[in-house]
Amino acid sequence: MNGISHTALGVGTLRALHRIVDAEPWVIDDPVSLTLFGDAARYLAEHDPDSRTDPARIAL
Repeated sequence: MNGISHTALGVGTLRALHRIVDAEPWVIDDPVSLTLFGDAARYLAEHDPDSRTDPARIAL
């Protein structure tokens, strides 16, 4: 395997999105995801509202 794992980047972003848009208690409490992917998650929340309800993304 070479390079960056796009799956890992996507999951990290979705974990940060979970922390931003959902109230406590979080299913996965991953504060590091906010540090690493908070900007990307905020962008998703603003520009892709379906990102919170897409079943494939929720499953990750």
